[in-house]
Amino acid sequence: MQSKNIITSIFITDNNIGIFVSNQINDNKSVHAEVSLDADIIQFGYIKEPEKLYNALKKAFKQIKVKPKSINMVIQDENVLIREIDIDKEVLKNSSVDMYINKQIGKTLHFPFEEIAYSYHILEDNEETVKIVIFIADKNLIEDYLDVFDKLKIKTSYFNIIASSINAIFNDSKDDLTDNSMVVTIFDKNITINIIENKMTIFGMTDECEEELNVTCQNIEDYIERIANYYQYNMRKGSKKIKNVFLLDLSNSVSNEFMAKKKEFSNNSGLNIVNLNIGEMFKNVQDVPKTVEIAYLSAITSQKENSHEIEFKIYRPKRGLIITNYLLVFSIAIFAFIALIYMPFANGKEEIFKQEALNEALLIQKQMLEDNIISNNSFTSYERAYNEAFVYLDSQITQKIEYLTDLIELMDENIVLNRVEFDTQEQMITFVISSDLEVNLYEYIISIYEEYGMIPNIENNNKWITRYPESSSIGNLVMKVVVYYA
Repeated sequence: MQSKNIITSIFITDNNIGIFVSNQINDNKSVHAEVSLDADIIQFGYIKEPEKLYNALKKAFKQIKVKPKSINMVIQDENVLIREIDIDKEVLKNSSVDMYINKQIGKTLHFPFEEIAYSYHILEDNEETVKIVIFIADKNLIEDYLDVFDKLKIKTSYFNIIASSINAIFNDSKDDLTDNSMVVTIFDKNITINIIENKMTIFGMTDECEEELNVTCQNIEDYIERIANYYQYNMRKGSKKIKNVFLLDLSNSVSNEFMAKKKEFSNNSGLNIVNLNIGEMFKNVQDVPKTVEIAYLSAITSQKENSHEIEFKIYRPKRGLIITNYLLVFSIAIFAFIALIYMPFANGKEEIFKQEALNEALLIQKQMLEDNIISNNSFTSYERAYNEAFVYLDSQITQKIEYLTDLIELMDENIVLNRVEFDTQEQMITFVISSDLEVNLYEYIISIYEEYGMIPNIENNNKWITRYPESSSIGNLVMKVVVYYA
């Protein structure tokens, strides 16, 4: 673990860096800082300009006169997937959970990253199954941050999410306030929901706000109620339900409407809404930026029993080992170079002659092939245009059929497809589905976005849905869904 005396925590958004350095011996010596970031440095949590981020962090640490050797980083919720996985003991046999996860990635376990960094906690271990909760992030994203920290000479890095800090504050051995609860964090451009059960974050998801209408962030109550029903009826089959909703507002204005009617929503839904105002809860962070508040939470809860740090399994060789390997490679290169100098000159010259003869033979064959190729000019412009049109139309038809096949494959026996329409000009597919339970319809919409939703700045040929599907009820247990494709 890190030093008990000085704990440095950091929360980095696309726009700001919040730092809180907690002095465990003398709280009066605790310091904090916030630094604004240019728009091109970080996008959706991904580092685009590592040198600029390094300079910004270096300047911030210099400003508060701190040179941290270890650091707690609160990752943006949108960059971490959280899922429960049940592993059959018969399948696991004598292998470890790590071996099982690594073997099943891309087979039974599918994640929207080319390479993943993961961490897991065991929730339940009985004679038949092992139940784990797994935290997944893009390996490249994590390593980019570690590269910047290495350059700052930070030796140890710990990772966490906002929900874990909130869980550690409210949920200890004497209090179970956060059990079966939901942590809702509202940003300007997205909203994230995490579910806490038995003092562990077991579920997490993020949805973006539509920039023009702020649809998701304005209708927060609908979003909370939908995920609460998903937890109660899908994840726990009616055996458990959400009791408390912890609301953390990190936005500027989009959630004001919901804040005004929060009490009314609590009465109607049966959910207890707890509005978290960190500045009012802790005197150390009164009148400080919101990013600093999150960094403060991470600092004061990092050593609590329920903080549950995310230990991503990434192998990063030590600097001394890297230098040794470079020296070894350099020595081998010098030896190989010296050996080449003493190669017999005659053998080298013979190889040159052979290669020149081979090149001449290849040139003759190339010329013969070119003479036999029918010139493109032998086809009329009308024929070429007709062929190009046919190829284009054929590709469009094939593409639409593939999209429809993808949508149908994700349907189970609870979903009925009633009608499908294609609009190639708007690049959208409109279809009508029905089911005997409304939650089945929402679960299906969530599943197609998780499976085929495109993630910004990540190329994946299997992803073709450009944004979260639009849905509207058109009858009793009948829903119209609009999907936009690339």
